[in-house]
Parts: sequence; C-alpha cells; structure tokens
Amino acid sequence: MPMEKEIAALKEKLMEAEEKIKELEASKVKELNHYLEAEKSCRTDLEMYVAVLNTQKSVLQEDAEKLRKELHEGCLVSDTRRCKVTVSLSESWQEDRFLQKHSVNRRLFFFNGWYISVLYPFLCSLKFSHQMLLPNGACNLSLIFQLQVHLNSTHSSVHSLDADLLLSSGESFNKSENDMFKDGLRRAQSTDSLGTSGSLQSKALGYNNKAKSAGNLDESDFGPLVGADSVSENYDTASLGSLQMPSGFMLTKDQEKAIKAMTPEQEETASLLSSVTQGVESAYVSPSGYRLVSETEWNLLQKEVQNAGNKLGRRCDMCSNYEKQLQGIQIQEAETRDQVKKLQAMLRQANDQLEKTMKDKQELEEYMKQSAEDSSNQISLLMVKCQKSENFLNELQQAFSQAKRSVQEQMAVLTQSREQVSEELVRLQKDNESLQGKHSLHVSLQQAEDFILPEAAEELRELILKYREDIISVRTAADHLEEKLKAEILF
Repeated sequence: MPMEKEIAALKEKLMEAEEKIKELEASKVKELNHYLEAEKSCRTDLEMYVAVLNTQKSVLQEDAEKLRKELHEGCLVSDTRRCKVTVSLSESWQEDRFLQKHSVNRRLFFFNGWYISVLYPFLCSLKFSHQMLLPNGACNLSLIFQLQVHLNSTHSSVHSLDADLLLSSGESFNKSENDMFKDGLRRAQSTDSLGTSGSLQSKALGYNNKAKSAGNLDESDFGPLVGADSVSENYDTASLGSLQMPSGFMLTKDQEKAIKAMTPEQEETASLLSSVTQGVESAYVSPSGYRLVSETEWNLLQKEVQNAGNKLGRRCDMCSNYEKQLQGIQIQEAETRDQVKKLQAMLRQANDQLEKTMKDKQELEEYMKQSAEDSSNQISLLMVKCQKSENFLNELQQAFSQAKRSVQEQMAVLTQSREQVSEELVRLQKDNESLQGKHSLHVSLQQAEDFILPEAAEELRELILKYREDIISVRTAADHLEEKLKAEILF
C-alpha cells in the first residue's frame, strides 16, 4: 500500500512538472509574439512618422522658397516704384519750378516796366505840380508816397521770391540777359522814397518854377529809375519768348502756351492798370486842386497788390498733389517693409519649426534605435532562457523516463513480492486457522479437565509462577515467529 501511494505521488509530480513546462513554454511564446508585434508596430509607426516629417519638410521648404520669391519680388517692385516716383517727381518738380519761375519773371518784368514807364513819370509830374499847388496837393503827396513805398516793397518781395526760385532750381539764364535783369532790379530797388516836403520844395526851386512834362524829364532830375526806361524795353512781356533756355532743355507746346498765356490775375492787373492810367490821364486834364485817384480805386489797387503777393507766395496745387502722392508712396513703402518684416518673421518661425522637427526626428530615431537594441537584447536573453528551459525539459524528460523505468522495475519486483506475500498470507491464514483450532481444542480440553484452584497460598503462588513462565515462553515464540515472517516478507 505505501508503495502504491509513493507511485501515485510521483505520477502527480510528473504531471504537475509537465503542466508547468507547457505553461512556461506558452508564456514565453506569448511574450516573444508580443515583443515581435510591438517591434513591428514601432517600425510601421516610425516609417509613417518619417514619411510625415519628410512631407512636412518638403512643404516647409516650398513655403520658404515661395516666401523668399515673394520677398524678392516685393523688394524689386518697391525699388522700381521708388525709382519711378523719384524720376517722375524730379521731372515734375523741374517743370513746375521752371513754369513758376517764368510766371514770376513775367510778373516782375510787367510791374517793373509799368513802374518805370507809367507810374514814375506820373509821380515826377505830380511832384512838379505839388510845387505849384501846395495847399491843395498835400493829400495827393501822401498818397503818392504810400504808393511808391508799397510798390517798392512789392518789387523787393517779387525779387526775393524770384531769387529763391533761381537758387532752388539751380538753373540760370544767359549771362548777358541775367546781368541786364539784375542791373534793372538794382536800379529799381535803389530808388528810395521821394523825400519830405522840404526836399521836394528844394528840388522845385532847382527847376526854376518851370513845368515839365513826362517826356522831357532828365535822369539827373528824377533819379536813376528814369534812366531805366531803356532797360525796361528789354523786359517787355512780349520779349519773354526770346529768353534763352538752359542747354539741353526743350519746352513742349503746352508749356510754351502756359508760359505765354496771361493768367486771370494778370488780366485783372492789366485792367486795373488801364483804369489807373485812365485816372492818371484824367488827372492831367483835370484842374489843379482835385484828387488824382479815388479811394475805391486806391483800395482796389492795394487789394490787388496784396493778392498778387499772396498768390506769389502761395504753393501750387500740383506740388501739394505730388507731396500727397509722395506721402502715399512712403506709406506704401512702410507697409511693404512691414510685410517684408512679417514675412521674414514667418520664415524664421518656419525655419525654427523645421529645425525643431528635425531634432524631434533625430531624437525619435535614436530612441527607436535604442528600443530596437533593447528589444533585440531581450529577445536574445529570452532565446537563451528558452534554450535553457528546453535543456531542462530534456533533462526532466530523461529523468522522468529513468524514473519511469525504475518504477516499472520496482513495480515488477513489487508484484512479485506481492504474490509472495499473498501466498505467505494464505499460508499464515491457514496456520492461524489451525492455531485457532488448536486453541479451541486446548480450551475445550482444559475445560474438560477438572481444575481445582489450590487454596494454599504457596500452591497458588507456584501455579501463578508456572503460568507466567508459560506466558513468557509463548511470547518469545510469538516474537520469534513474527520476526521471521517480517524477514520473509522483506526479502
């Protein structure tokens, strides 16, 4: 019985070992499959990420090229616009300055000729008549002085404006005509006021109270401006077309028409001058003691002179338009520069993002390489462990086969011993039955015998001792027989 239990326990242990080996093999195979699937998925993810990075890189490179082309085109467009605007503005400024200079020169020549030819002889005749009509001509003399001062200031302002225009444009007329023009201006500006009433009276005494007309007045009598009549003939308005232009510059027909045509201001000035000359002629005819010029005409003359001065100093509309266009172009240039800066910032951001993606790609590649190396190392370790487990399984199978053979041999021996034991058991049962029969026989025989218990103590004692010795001998015989049977069973 104990041998069967040991055999069953060994079989159970073998079954458990086989199940554990199968479970270990299945778990190792599952782990290997899991690692292989993870490696495969990582490789596919890496390939997809690399493809996405390559597409992003190509897209960013195309965007960078487009931005560079747009930036280059914007710079070229801004440069061409700037050059065109500067050229057009320079040409328009030159033309406007030329026209303005000629209009100012025309007005200057007109006022100079009118002052020298008409007004100055009239003032001289008034000065001569003042000596003859002193009580009634005081108001006229003050008006004459105011008119001469106002006209002198007008001459000086016109001359200064013309000089500024000549300096700004950088162009000059011919040397001979320029010298004549400057000589006439000097002679016009060198004329001072007619002086006080005392000087007029002294000059009147020098004339010996003789009335002289405007045609027979000498230059020595009336100052240097009277001698400028010959100069004023060279500066008539009709002679403006004969002025020599700078070398290499030709006027168009529209420009010549604009220069030669009279402006509305010039027409108003001519009408006013005609009315003044008519008033002067009527003053010659009128008797002494009357006013030579009316208040309304004098106020109109002053207003026209002020308007002429304001218009001479006023800026033209074309210049303001050109300035507005220049400001708009400058604003557009600033906007293009801002756009260029924005595009440059976007290009920098794209380059930074591209560098960042490249760094991430390199880091991911390094991580994937490291993970692949780790997975390969783990796979190699698992293969080694699997080999070891296979070796251990082979050893276990060999040990199991050996144990199986030994168990089978022991089972054969045990079956033989079992048969022997069964035979011995049968024999012992037979012996036991025989012994039981003998015992019953002896018991019956003893019962049949008349047994009288001794009453004496010594006889009872001797009987007890005898029975005790018989019991000891029977026990020793039984022990000897038991040992003999055990030895037979074992061997």
